[in-house]
Amino acid sequence: MNLQPQPFIVMVLVLGSLIWLWVSASRAREYALHACKRFCKQTDVQLLDYTVALQKLRPARDRDGRFCWRRYYQFEFSVDGAQRFPGRVVLNGAVLLRCELHMPDGTTLVSPEPGSPAGESNVRYLD
Repeated sequence: MNLQPQPFIVMVLVLGSLIWLWVSASRAREYALHACKRFCKQTDVQLLDYTVALQKLRPARDRDGRFCWRRYYQFEFSVDGAQRFPGRVVLNGAVLLRCELHMPDGTTLVSPEPGSPAGESNVRYLD
C-alpha cells in the first residue's frame, strides 16, 4: 500500500491555502480601510489616498484563546489639507482593536477600546 500523497492533491491543498490566505488578507485590509474612513470622518480629518498599508503581521490569540493574526495597518491623514500625519489601525483577526491618529500637536486620538481607560496624558480616547 502506497501511503505517499499524490502530487496533484498536495498542489491543490497548497493552492487552496494560498487563495484562502489572500482572501482573508483582502477582507482584513478592506475592513481596516472602512474603520479608517469612519474614524477620520468622526474626528473631522481627511483620509489621504484612501488606502491603508500593512505595517506588521503578528500571531496572536483572540478573546476565546484561538489563534489569529494581529495586523497593523498604517495610513496618512491631514488636518488642513496640506500636511500629512500618520495614523494606525490594529486588527486582531476580524476584530478592530483600535484606530490611532497622531495629531500635529503631539496628542494621539484613539478610538475607544472596550474596558480600557485613558492611560497617558497625551492620549485621548474618543466616545
